[in-house]
Amino acid sequence: MENPKAKKIARLEESDLHVPGAFADVLFSRGVHTLAISKKLHAENREKYVNKMRVALAVDEVAPIVVFKGGVSRCRNDSDFEELFRQESYFQYLFGVKEPDWYGSIDIQSGEARLFAPRLPSEFAIWMGKIASAESLSAKYGVPVIWIDAMDNFLNSFTTQAKISLQGTNSDSDQSIENALTWDRPHVQTVLSSLAFNNLAECRVI
Repeated sequence: MENPKAKKIARLEESDLHVPGAFADVLFSRGVHTLAISKKLHAENREKYVNKMRVALAVDEVAPIVVFKGGVSRCRNDSDFEELFRQESYFQYLFGVKEPDWYGSIDIQSGEARLFAPRLPSEFAIWMGKIASAESLSAKYGVPVIWIDAMDNFLNSFTTQAKISLQGTNSDSDQSIENALTWDRPHVQTVLSSLAFNNLAECRVI
C-alpha cells in the first residue's frame, strides 16, 4: 500500500510547484522515502537567531545585516565533473537551500531574510531542464529570492546598517569559517562578525 505522504513529497519534488503563502505545505525533503520537514523549522531558526543577536547587541548599537555564504560547487580535480554537493551547515540551518553558490542575509533590526541565487544562463536548460524563476524559488524556500547580480545594490540600499559576514573558528575542526568560505564581496569584518558567528553557533546547540 502506497504511503500518501510519500506520494505528496514525490509530487512536490517532481513538479517543484509550491504555492506562495501556503508556508505550512512547503517541505524540505531529500526525496521519496526520506523525512519531510516543514520549512517553518528554518523560519523558527532564523527567528531564534535574530532574537539572540538583539539581546547580545549593545543598547545604542545599530543592528547589522548579517550576510551568509552557502556552500560552493566544486569539480573533481581538473575535470568538469561536479562533486556531490553538501550545503554549508550554518546556511542549511537558517535557510534549508539545497543548491550551491547561494548567499543569504538576515536583517537583525527588522528580522527580514533574503536569499540571493545565481542567475543561470538560458542555455543551461538544455541539460538541467526548466530554469526556475526567482518567484518559484521564493515560493520553494519561503524567503524572497533576488538574483546575485542585484545583491550588492540591494544591500547598499540600507545605508545606516553595517553589512557583516561571519567570523569565527569551529571548535571541533579548528577551522575558521572565513577561510573555508572565501568571500568575493567586501563585506566588513568587525567585532560584530565574531558576535554573529558565536551566537549562531550557540543557536545550533542550545
